[in-house]
Amino acid sequence: FSGLTWTVFGFISAGGLMNNVLSDYLWARAVVLTTPTVATVGLSLTIPLAFVSDLFVKGKVPDLWACGGAMFVVAGFSLVNVGSKEFEQRCCWGGRAGQPGPNVGRRRRGSDSDEEGTSGAIN
Repeated sequence: FSGLTWTVFGFISAGGLMNNVLSDYLWARAVVLTTPTVATVGLSLTIPLAFVSDLFVKGKVPDLWACGGAMFVVAGFSLVNVGSKEFEQRCCWGGRAGQPGPNVGRRRRGSDSDEEGTSGAIN
């Protein structure tokens, strides 16, 4: 620790704080705007983005296997995103976040519910 000055310590602390707090905030915001599954799978996009940054910053071209793997990661994210949107529109919110879908609160005909109708099954 002999070469560690207060200035260097401050820059290291500020960088670590900004990296961790900012990334956690952006992930939480992505969860709110999309779904937890899409936001978490979206974190895997750092792999193809690292290849792109290596290409432009360092001029390092990834090999064929790495490019193929990156394409699979992007394809997987796309499929999860499309599937999540279809599920959201069909089942959960009717396509509008925070609002109940068409089947929320409905009772199934012939369901075993009490006379007041408080324990009906959801369609």
